[in-house]
Amino acid sequence: MAEIGASKVTTGQNLIRTVDSMFDKNVFFTNQVFDTSFTSGIPVEVLETRGKLLARIADISVSTVLVEPPEWLAAEIYTLRQRIQIIEERLATIETTIPKEKVVVLRAISKKEAEKEILTLFTAGQTLYYSDIAEQLRLDLKLVVEICNELQRRGEIEVVDDTLQRR
Repeated sequence: MAEIGASKVTTGQNLIRTVDSMFDKNVFFTNQVFDTSFTSGIPVEVLETRGKLLARIADISVSTVLVEPPEWLAAEIYTLRQRIQIIEERLATIETTIPKEKVVVLRAISKKEAEKEILTLFTAGQTLYYSDIAEQLRLDLKLVVEICNELQRRGEIEVVDDTLQRR
């Protein structure tokens, strides 16, 4: 808080108003810049003094923005930075566990050949998903599902817990 004469000033704006009130009001302003060409008889020294005071006040009000934040705000900022760091670490962990995309070049083979290859996969006693079969044999997933449904209808394979097994 600053004090000028009998006036108490709490903000930069109030300080400017207080200083402004100490001078004659017969001055023309444009865009908050003092235009001394319309002085209405006010001495140039008075206007210069007024301009210097207001410029200093503007400097003071700008510098008050750069004051250290209060303790509670500094603590809040510190807490937020810690939370951001934890989130960034968790995101990095998640990104490493996401499987990378694979490019599978599909083969064009007859349905009969695809059926033979699918049955051959099951001779190893593996439990497979449709996607496993399609990827290993490089076949279209729609074709694999269609063939597996036929094999299941004929009783050659069965679905157990969303996976396919040979009977």
